[in-house]
Amino acid sequence: MTKVKNWSDNAGSMLMQGEALLGVDGAKAHKYQRCIKLNNYVCMKQVPAIWNGSVGQDGDNHTAFSHPKFSLRAKMRDLCSKKKRYQAVSALAVAERYSPWCDTLGSGAVRKGWAKSCEDGARPPENHAGPVCQKPENGVPSDEQCRSCNCPDRIARQMVRGLTDRNGQALSIDADMELFGPDGQIITDRMKTVLSNQVYQEVGALRPTDALLAESLAIAGVCR
Repeated sequence: MTKVKNWSDNAGSMLMQGEALLGVDGAKAHKYQRCIKLNNYVCMKQVPAIWNGSVGQDGDNHTAFSHPKFSLRAKMRDLCSKKKRYQAVSALAVAERYSPWCDTLGSGAVRKGWAKSCEDGARPPENHAGPVCQKPENGVPSDEQCRSCNCPDRIARQMVRGLTDRNGQALSIDADMELFGPDGQIITDRMKTVLSNQVYQEVGALRPTDALLAESLAIAGVCR
């Protein structure tokens, strides 16, 4: 599946470009259409347990949803799962789970001379003599590395943009994002910020409307 029938109408009324709705014409002209056409504004991939609202997937396992609210719900359930299974509560810990340092962009064996170092998936030639994708010792990758490999630190910085700690300072990528309360309830304002940042990153500088965020939160459930 490469698109869902109602994708352009949904994108036109549920995505913002700056302060204005993208509009149907804008949706059709927007260059980052892959996940938009799947009603999947955070580019979630299919998992063994089918996401609510799933109506299929594309050739790279990105889920197609009947409505964009289900893609944002899937992201919230994924954040809950990472907290429960891996104690991943900081932006960097979350980003390192779904976009590991060892992988190339697109998960090919070699990209622009940089080789994948993950144990699974495509493997580079045994005689590869170039650089490999891995976390730098100082934790700060070069621009060259990030043009070829995953750089979860950059993903994490975008994820927490606009979040603050309890002292009102910009939240560190190593700090707990505090997206869930002790009873598992979603902390609404913080989750809205993270979801909006994730959409912005995945579909080309667009943001979800407040109405779409509200619809998604209404069906998200509790993190238990």
